[in-house]
Amino acid sequence: MIGEGSMHTRIAVLATLLATSCNGVGPFEGGRSDGLAVTPQAVVLGAIGARRQLGLTNGDGDPIDGDGAVWRSSDPGIAAVDGSGMVTAAGDGQATITAELGAQEATAVVTVAATIELTIEVTATDQADGDASDNRVVTTITVQAP
Repeated sequence: MIGEGSMHTRIAVLATLLATSCNGVGPFEGGRSDGLAVTPQAVVLGAIGARRQLGLTNGDGDPIDGDGAVWRSSDPGIAAVDGSGMVTAAGDGQATITAELGAQEATAVVTVAATIELTIEVTATDQADGDASDNRVVTTITVQAP
């Protein structure tokens, strides 16, 4: 049988746990998630030197202050990132940008597509010429955005 004193102690402990949880410290945070996300999560940059500012949001998608976040790129030769989350395109390809804030980490994928290659093939048929292999012209045009 539980004595009256121990029952009061248990109720006080439960009330404290409930109050702590409802104040956003415990597991019951009104639907709030503690996740961290980089926004936007996918970026395409179409020119070398093009820039895009990345930000951070909490698990609910609300913007958060990224002061103290550590930013890094999986390949700075493709996409470099500075300490504030500004990404700069450096070369064609894809890089993962990671933001670390406290014990949490989140990523975004940056694709740099600054070079466009177009191959044009023209084959002409000449009724008098039975060998069409010498009537074929192939040209490749490469455009590099500045």
